[in-house]
Amino acid sequence: MNNKIYEIVDLKLYEIYYGSFGCSCLIVFSNEEYEFDTIEEDIEAFLYLFKRLVDEGLILVHAPINGEPEKEIQGDKFWDVSSDRMIEYIRSVLPSDPKFLWGGLDDKDDEWSKFWYYDCPTIRWVDKETGQIY
Repeated sequence: MNNKIYEIVDLKLYEIYYGSFGCSCLIVFSNEEYEFDTIEEDIEAFLYLFKRLVDEGLILVHAPINGEPEKEIQGDKFWDVSSDRMIEYIRSVLPSDPKFLWGGLDDKDDEWSKFWYYDCPTIRWVDKETGQIY
């Protein structure tokens, strides 16, 4: 991966965390804190950011498919796999053409809707100060 992506995401991790707190993955993906030259770089930045947020304990992820290991925290069940496994899953369900991640391309953005509203895992945000899940 492009080192520029790592550097920008690492530098802006907490800025993005505080600015996106409570938002869905779609909002995190379209975050203006990082913009790159290509959609492929945007995707890599999103995946790296997602991994970092999970690894830092700043988000928890609901299992997007049945039969995956889960753990219960504060009365809710979350995916109990490594962040690498989560990224592997997200990569496997990305639309066939990256342009469909942005949506609004036509009246039938089925791939966009399918990815963001059905395939992409839902997340819950963890308050860094209190540990409360939102």
